[in-house]
Amino acid sequence: HYAEARRAWLATVVPAHADTTFVFDGTFDQSDLQGGYGWRIDDVPGVVVEYASDARQDRGAALSLEFADRAVSSTGVRQMLALPPGRYRLQSAALDQVASERPFEWRIACREGAPIARLPLERTGAWATQSMDFEVPPDCAGQSLVLANAARSLAEKRMRGRLLVDDVRIILAP
Repeated sequence: HYAEARRAWLATVVPAHADTTFVFDGTFDQSDLQGGYGWRIDDVPGVVVEYASDARQDRGAALSLEFADRAVSSTGVRQMLALPPGRYRLQSAALDQVASERPFEWRIACREGAPIARLPLERTGAWATQSMDFEVPPDCAGQSLVLANAARSLAEKRMRGRLLVDDVRIILAP
């Protein structure tokens, strides 16, 4: 169901793209293709999300999130997935320059809500790539990939600064 819907969507937006990756546009080079099984960027007060090309020359575009020193409920960045059951590796590069108590993280959950992966993005002061392996259980037909902050309280949700993410990918685990 979800896999067929994703294949049909991919065929309409990028016929030559086929189904070569489990995350659509994880390099953030196609800002004109949002919605469907692409990136969904919701309007969240206190966060400006845009496709930015000022990251680094060798990176091309990246997704930029600018936080305006106020408490935010979410980043507004998500993508629907259609992973069949199996073992996968989630990977992402990030440059975190946000003053916040808790780290940002990619979260994957089944559409019914059961969480299956959390990849914290380390704050190193430079671009850093993290990865983790996870498993999609048989009863998890569709999933969501969400960029979130691990803040637990209103005070921890107050953020200021810029987060850049790039090279978000999901591959079969070795």
